[in-house]
Amino acid sequence: MRAPGWLLVVCSTVVSLTIACGDSSGPSTAPTSIVLVSGNGQGNPEVGTKLALPLTIRVSNAQGNAVSGVTVTWSTHSGTLSAASSVTDGNGTATVEWTLGDTAGSQTATASVVGLQSVTFSVNAAAGPLAQIILSRDTVALLGIGDQFRLTARAADRFGNSLGQPTNIESTDPTIVTADNFGSGAILTAHASDRTTTVLATAGSVQKTGTVVVLPPPCGPGSQSFSLAVGQVAQLSGSAASEFCVQGTASGAEFTAIPYFSDFNGSLLRISISTGGTTTAATSNRVIQPAFQRAVPVRAGTQAAFCRRADAADSCCENVKAAGRRTLQSVGRRTHRGRHHEVQHQRA
Repeated sequence: MRAPGWLLVVCSTVVSLTIACGDSSGPSTAPTSIVLVSGNGQGNPEVGTKLALPLTIRVSNAQGNAVSGVTVTWSTHSGTLSAASSVTDGNGTATVEWTLGDTAGSQTATASVVGLQSVTFSVNAAAGPLAQIILSRDTVALLGIGDQFRLTARAADRFGNSLGQPTNIESTDPTIVTADNFGSGAILTAHASDRTTTVLATAGSVQKTGTVVVLPPPCGPGSQSFSLAVGQVAQLSGSAASEFCVQGTASGAEFTAIPYFSDFNGSLLRISISTGGTTTAATSNRVIQPAFQRAVPVRAGTQAAFCRRADAADSCCENVKAAGRRTLQSVGRRTHRGRHHEVQHQRA
């Protein structure tokens, strides 16, 4: 008669153990996600300024509940953050302040937690107010009367970001140099040789002064001067390649000058030709192709001067710093890693 009672007790014990196992499982507290809360896409803040709102993220578990005590790592390549890392609070949130970098355009910052997908904040930083004018060259050397130079004058904020604001350039002495404006600069033209003057660039209330030097007439003392027979090729090297003069014939002559040079890392290479008292730019491009060629007719009884300026530190018709080899080689050679000119007398 006691057997049923004993069986009843065993069953009750099994049921109790099952309930106890179910209670011990509980919800997980491990972080499983990180999401943006605020601070993303804050309009168009100015470069170099601190954002009005801090960057805020929230870390939660699989049930969507906040997880505190989680270390969040912050990083950016644009500007600076107030902390490299922070810890989530009781609401699962962590914040940091962001001071933007100095380059206009898209900037980003990232928040990450070990083992989770990181999140990225982004803003479109705007250039600041007009603070300066940047000239493409503070000192311009024109190679003689008639020579021209395209001088750009860029309106910019304090960090150098372009503003797209028009500028105006005026010559302080138009008898030496005139300035023909095109909206963001001017074409400078020399009207006198062996003179120095200044130009004034203006945008709003901001001004910038540049210096313009017009070099003496070519083929002066110390320059390389020679005559060429038809078909003859001149070979020049060193400083002689900076300025060289070819004697014309009584009936006129035609010459070909071919410059070869290596990459100057963005520096300016110019070639101008002076004949009959007028200087003509051989090209209007900032970068001259390695196989550039130009035939130059020379009037009777005159000399033709072929000048080059290698970089911002060099002036044409002056000794050129040792920045690479200059030599003249035979006409027809199309490639060369050094820098040189070649001149051939084509016809009488």
